[in-house]
Amino acid sequence: MEELRALIDSERLDKDSFINEYQHRSLVEEIMWQQKSRVRWLKKGVANFHIKVNFIASLEVGENTVEDVKSISHALYEYYYKAIMCSSSSQRFKGVGIICFLLRM
Repeated sequence: MEELRALIDSERLDKDSFINEYQHRSLVEEIMWQQKSRVRWLKKGVANFHIKVNFIASLEVGENTVEDVKSISHALYEYYYKAIMCSSSSQRFKGVGIICFLLRM
């Protein structure tokens, strides 16, 4: 309309109001998308990578308590290796994943 004729004061105020409202809504929408992205990121656990969820702080091996990661890993490996090698072949397959996991530690 502005190209066809000059705007009257009320139309100019309406135009300014619409522009301000548009800018505000655009900002709110941008913030909403940033928050959704952040929530999705947190749900995937990327922000909490330093928190160890299934963490074994110590392990009792016989009479001893083991607390360092390598010793815990070794004790678990020995335990499951013996359990798998002494079990039937159908049970052996289920334990392969556990051994592979422990070997990666």
